[in-house]
Amino acid sequence: MPPEVWTQGLWTPQGDVHALGVTFFQLFSGRPCFAGAPRTEALRDSTCNAKPDLSSIGKFAELSKLVAQMLEKDWHCRPSAVSASRIASSPRAWARSAPQQAAGSCRR
Repeated sequence: MPPEVWTQGLWTPQGDVHALGVTFFQLFSGRPCFAGAPRTEALRDSTCNAKPDLSSIGKFAELSKLVAQMLEKDWHCRPSAVSASRIASSPRAWARSAPQQAAGSCRR
């Protein structure tokens, strides 16, 4: 759940942006955004207070910036869903930040 739900009981479209940021983080890094939080209180604390380490998705420079914005604790600071989708769906953003394909890797 986004921080504003824990702290204010407030559901906003930016909460969905936060949830998508968590999903992107896991997709690009291969690990949970807020690991080690088995209990509800620990999950709340990690969501509201901790910042995930974005260095593991640094090879995706443009998308790393987007994920950082999507995971902002203050929902006023997150991009709108429309803005986030424009950035995420931009072929140019993906091309700039895509890792180089290793020599000899499978291409079909």
